[in-house]
Amino acid sequence: MNLLSLFRKKSDKQTINLLPEEAVASAGFSRDIIVAVSIPGVVLVMIILAFGAVFLLTKQEEFNNGRILSQIDEQKALWQQFSTVANNIVEIKSSLKPYTESVKQTEGMANALVTLRNDLPPGIILSRIDIKTGGATSIDGSSSNPKIVYQYAEVLKNNTSKYSGVIVKSVNYQSGVGYRFTIEMKIK
Repeated sequence: MNLLSLFRKKSDKQTINLLPEEAVASAGFSRDIIVAVSIPGVVLVMIILAFGAVFLLTKQEEFNNGRILSQIDEQKALWQQFSTVANNIVEIKSSLKPYTESVKQTEGMANALVTLRNDLPPGIILSRIDIKTGGATSIDGSSSNPKIVYQYAEVLKNNTSKYSGVIVKSVNYQSGVGYRFTIEMKIK
């Protein structure tokens, strides 16, 4: 049996009446006019509804797009702020690096300088203290008597917990100034 033959069967009635004859006669319209007007009217209403739905969806997407763009702009501004702060932190860290390195290198040097000052006998004036990396130190100064210079060197030699390799490099007389001297040592 062929399935298509079921759909091709002709019915006994040729027309299907959706409206009863009395209602059509009392309205004064013929059935053909009502069908001819109602089909385009229904199609027109469906087209208007479809275009309205498309219009509303388009406006909703425009609103959502604007909202998303504003959120993206807010996040960009926040990220820019974090970027600026991060750049400032990098600058501060890089600026502090030489300071922290020098503090590490000269750790304990302040105490040694205080000891140098405390051990300084009367009659000696220090004019220069040169401390190099690793603690190599050179002291220049003047004195009224060369014996005081050698006594100061002995005091520094005896303080082995702070100094090592104390040597009097030179003692020279200069008129008007007194005895100029240079002592070299290593600060521990």
